[in-house]
Order: sequence, then structure tokens, then C-alpha cells
Amino acid sequence: MTSSTNPTFDYLFKEIKDPLTILDTNCKMVRINDSAKEMLAIDLSMDLENIVEESFKADWQQFIHELINEKHAACVLNLNINQSIIEGVRITGFHYTKFNVMMVRFERSTVELPTFSLLNDSEKKFNHVFNYSTNGIILTDKNGTIVEVNNQAEELLQVSRKVLLGNKIPVLMEIFHGETNEIRHFFKQLLTAGKAEHTFNIQFANEYTRYLNIASTYDTTSELHMTVIRDDTEMMNLKQQVEHQDSLNILGELAASIAHEIRNPMTSLKGFTELLKISATEENRRYLSVIDSELERMEAILNEFLVLSKPKEWTKSMLSLSGIVTKVLELMLPNALMKNVNIVYNKPDFEPGYIYADDFKIKQVLINLIKNAIEVMPDGGEITITQTFDFMGQMKLTIKDCGSGISDLEIQKIFMPFYSTKKSGTGLGLPFVLKTIEEHGGKIEVSSELQKGTSFEITLPLGVDPSIPQYEPKPESLYTS
Repeated sequence: MTSSTNPTFDYLFKEIKDPLTILDTNCKMVRINDSAKEMLAIDLSMDLENIVEESFKADWQQFIHELINEKHAACVLNLNINQSIIEGVRITGFHYTKFNVMMVRFERSTVELPTFSLLNDSEKKFNHVFNYSTNGIILTDKNGTIVEVNNQAEELLQVSRKVLLGNKIPVLMEIFHGETNEIRHFFKQLLTAGKAEHTFNIQFANEYTRYLNIASTYDTTSELHMTVIRDDTEMMNLKQQVEHQDSLNILGELAASIAHEIRNPMTSLKGFTELLKISATEENRRYLSVIDSELERMEAILNEFLVLSKPKEWTKSMLSLSGIVTKVLELMLPNALMKNVNIVYNKPDFEPGYIYADDFKIKQVLINLIKNAIEVMPDGGEITITQTFDFMGQMKLTIKDCGSGISDLEIQKIFMPFYSTKKSGTGLGLPFVLKTIEEHGGKIEVSSELQKGTSFEITLPLGVDPSIPQYEPKPESLYTS
């Protein structure tokens, strides 16, 4: 790792004055700041464990174990520096799995933390509000040292109190390491105005992006900074859904306008084609038939485009999902063979029921997804289609490719109109898929792993044909044999 490891680490090394080191996952130092060199009297060629006093070796090993497995860790050790013992050195660490490195900070002495006594009812009430608030709360003294953290802050930041308590406020920069510029602006505003607020987005392990609103103010009476952390994830997701709906509405207006402009010349072309057929030779008739079929195809594509713009009367009936998949595969197989793609369909031995759906629309959904899967494997590969039933009245169909995969950020955008990961893509296929599945009472979920592939899972409820009267027992039949 070079001196330009990452802009975040460069910033931390510059801003944090405490002794700081970066370790790889084998606990070998790959970077060390000047403060650490001076305090620990070591260089990159040395092993940190060598300076830990013998009776604290087990604590150091436990610290490293927690750091690797739990992402955050803290402990207090005695260090042996040039035959001199430095007692009570506080060590905190953060494991950045994205970069496969661990940042370890040393503090020269532990900080005596203030405690909140429970001497009277007012303090009891304060303690209850503090610990059971729906928002996370962090208190720091005028020197920037964290003196108290409530339970909700631990949960929202996914960091234990023992890692935060006694640390300086810049420790939060290590949690929000993806937004260096925003962090700088936040602290600058806090120092100049005495208060600051910003919404950060954090990608925690095995989670989608979480949006946390951080607001800090300084209370001159208590000489404490209070930082309130609010989870705005649900609100931000709702905002994105509203924006998505607005995009669909705009798309609808655009589609209606385009349809009007294209259909007029298409009608003229059809009319002239029919006139030409009257005096055309047999050979020319064949050419005109091709023109006819292509015009019909253009009209079908235009109609598909219009599906995104306005509701349409669908023709729904009770359908076999496996039957639809089989027909779509017959249609897609030639294209797959040309691209050296093998399609494996794990058809269920038993299909417990039918779906109540529009045959044409569901076929279009599957064609879109399979076509996308073929296109993301330009060198060939395998598409696996698996159909299952979850015994909760739902049919599941999973379409998995072996392509390059897509990032978590792209997954959040792929159903937005006009957004496409393909150079020649229109960004209309997946919005159509989402709209169709939702209008059938189902849902679609996406999971992906870079360089390994992407999986689309469609869930559809088992259908009930509304034209068939449903049996309802008479009240008296419940009590008679």
C-alpha cells in the first residue's frame, strides 16, 4: 500500500493527531503516522504485538480477533517502549472490509468518563429520555471527547459504546469514511456556527444504504456538544419512490406524444403498401409482405412502449406459469444458441395451481429478463431458471445469469426509467417489468455479486378466477353434521 492509500485515509492521517497505524488483515503494518512513530518507537518493518507488555498479550489477541470479525474493537493495554512501560494506553480500531485494512489508534492515557448520577427525579427522567430516545444521542465535552452514547446511537452506527467513549469526535469520520468532503463541511460549519446538520448515506455490511441525519449543537450552559442521529432511510426511500412515480408520469406523457407522431406516418405507409399490392408483381408482393410484417412489428413495439404510459384493459385468465416459461424458452432458444448461452430450466414436478394473469404481458416480462441475461454474457455462459412454490399461495421464478454482476448502487437505480447499464440500452425494459409484476399483485427482487452474476426473483400469487363462483358455507352448516 502506498502513501496515497485512499483519500479518506489521507484525510484521517492529516486531521487526527493521535498515533495512528494501518494494518492489513495479517496484522502487518502498511502505514504509520509521525505521532505513532514517535510514541511507539517503531517503523513499518516491526510487529505491533512486540511492544505489548507480556501480561497483556492475550488482550491484544482478543482485540485483533474482535477487530477482524466484528469490524470495531477497543481495549486498554500496557506497552513496553524501549524498556519503559507506558500504562493504560487506550487502543481503538476500525476494520474497513471494502479496502481490506484495519485502522488502529493509540491514545496516551485513558479518559476518565463522567457519570450521570441518579440523585433526584429530574436526573432519573433525563437518564430515561436519554437512553430510550428513538434517536441516537452522542454527548461530547468542549474538547471534543465523547462522554456519553445512548443505546439507539449504538444501533444506528453499529458501533459499541466502548469504542466511542473517551474517543475524540473525529472517530465518527471513520464510520462515515465514504463522504470525506461532506464531513469536512460538517465540522467546519460546527466550529464556525456552533451547529451543523447533514444527512449521510452509509453502506453497512449485508445492508442496503442507510440514510442517517446527523445534527450537532453546542450548549453553553453544560458546555457539551449534543449530536442527534435520526434514521431517515424510510423517508428517503419514500422520496425516491415518489420521484420514480413522477418519472413514470413524465414517461407516459412522452410516450403518448411519440405514439401520436409515429402512428400518422405508419398509417400512410400501410395505405400506400396496400395500393402497391394491386399492381405489384408476384416477386414485389413478397417484398411488400415483408414491409407489412415489419410495420406490424413496429406497431407492437409502440404498443409496448405505451404500456408504461397509461393503464390498459388486460385480458387475464388462469395460466400455468411453467407453460408460459416453456413457450418463452422456445422463442428465446435460437438467440441463446447464437450467443453460446445455455439455458437450464428447473421445472417443478408438481405445479400446485395457476396464476391469474395476462399471458402476453407475463411473456414480455420473461423475454425482457432472459434477453438481458443473454446480453450480459457476451462470451457465453449459463442462465438458470428455477420455479418453486412457497406454500403461502405464492409462485416464485428465479432467473440467474453468470455475467459481470451489478453494484448495490446500480441495483437501486435499475428500475428507474431511462437508466441503463448497457451502452445501447433504452432504460425502459426493467421499468416495464416492475410495473407489470406489481400490477399482477407480485413483486420482483434483485441480488447480484460482482464478477459472479445477477439473479431476478419474481413472486406471483396463485390466482383465483373471478368468473368462477367461490364456495361459501351457509351459517347453519357450521353447526350441523
